[in-house]
Amino acid sequence: MGKSVSYPVAVLLAGGLLWSACGGASSNGLANDSATQIVNQVAKAMRAASSVHLSGSIGGETVNLSIFKDGSVSGAMARGSASFQLVLLPGGSFYIKAPAWFWKQQGMASLLLSRVADHWVQIPDSGSARPVLPRSLSLSGMASLFAHSGGTLMKVGTETVRGQSAVGVRSSKGGTIWVPTSGLGLPIEVVGPSGQGSLEFNDWNQGSSPGVPSGVVTLPTGASGSSGTSG
Repeated sequence: MGKSVSYPVAVLLAGGLLWSACGGASSNGLANDSATQIVNQVAKAMRAASSVHLSGSIGGETVNLSIFKDGSVSGAMARGSASFQLVLLPGGSFYIKAPAWFWKQQGMASLLLSRVADHWVQIPDSGSARPVLPRSLSLSGMASLFAHSGGTLMKVGTETVRGQSAVGVRSSKGGTIWVPTSGLGLPIEVVGPSGQGSLEFNDWNQGSSPGVPSGVVTLPTGASGSSGTSG
């Protein structure tokens, strides 16, 4: 394959749209804290969390991912009509499941398309076949971003967000984080600038880390960088 699979999820988590975030049952006192104190508490709570489900769309990117403290990730990502399922394991093993046209877009040799299409494929640790995932796509990575936003933070008051009382913090970089005024201080939503979409944080500390998918196909030697045949 001569083309890398590039899904800039970093735009969602660390770029201008989603600066950094902050965060769910008796009053936690965050409504009375400063914007900086809220962000710091969110980062602390996220570092202690075991998992979260992240979903939504911002800046043309759509994610539906479960992210675990051990570094594993599972779910799906999309940009426009281009989408794939993925499983990333703690040791770095990476698996993708995608339709034939997706692989064709990445330069997959025609003779291999039927072998990999709609099957779980193990992706090499290096090379053009490996999608570009940001280091921030982890609980610890997001927590670090939340603690070092780099923008000017401002409280925007308390509102009911997704049925919960939540305090908002806006960054000068353009994003607003909503954090429940009760519970552990874990975020429930990040909203981008007008018209740019949002991401929801759900199911904190639930679920189990993924394992190796069944029926995995390993890319043959030389598949990466192959120019393909026209068939």
